[in-house]
Amino acid sequence: MPPSGTILMTDPTDSASGPRKGPSRAHVWCRNAASRSGAWTLKQAILRVGGILVVWAVIWTLVFFFIGTQCGVSGVEFSPDRFAHRKFRYLQLPVLEVQITPRFTDEFHTPLEKYLHAHGYVPPTDRERWHFICGSAPGVRGWRGPARWLCHGLRCWGNESDKWITWSQDHPECARLLWPRVVALARREEYYSAHVLLKRFFYFDGTPAQFREEVQTLKKVYPELDFDLDTQPSPSATPAAEE
Repeated sequence: MPPSGTILMTDPTDSASGPRKGPSRAHVWCRNAASRSGAWTLKQAILRVGGILVVWAVIWTLVFFFIGTQCGVSGVEFSPDRFAHRKFRYLQLPVLEVQITPRFTDEFHTPLEKYLHAHGYVPPTDRERWHFICGSAPGVRGWRGPARWLCHGLRCWGNESDKWITWSQDHPECARLLWPRVVALARREEYYSAHVLLKRFFYFDGTPAQFREEVQTLKKVYPELDFDLDTQPSPSATPAAEE
């Protein structure tokens, strides 16, 4: 017998035959509620983490977009000594124009440049100058350098440089007259003169004698073309200002 004053708590579902087997309805409800609460908490956590990741993805996308459009500087250069091109890129602070990353470069040769090197038209030299052709920078339009004239003449962009290779193969005697003079003019940094010479003979389809006549006619219009076709140009040609 329990002591007097003690209140006995009984489950109304209990039968007189003895203790109830298994959990009560209250226990089942509590357990189901706890299970639903745990599942909802996990779902909330997943949604929260997913939302955070989306926000950071948007932020980094905007950061990279800003860096690419407002900080990125890139361009192409030409070396008259190596007779090669190279790309460059770096980052700089907008407005202040302060470079904040190293300058990365990547040298390459066009098919025509490879052809000229392979056939001995580019004599070796100890110098290594790089001159600006064109580029892009935030807030800058028409960013070009004098070396672009040579690239126009060589038809560096697109597939037209291959036409020069075909022309040289079809006119070997004229090629032996043309290319050493083009290289010499480039090493003297007379890029526009080289452009004039190349532009005149891009569609030329004559004999070596006619080539010489055309050169003499061209020199009357452009006196800066002061080379002699009978004299081999110096491999270490320098700009007139340095002579």
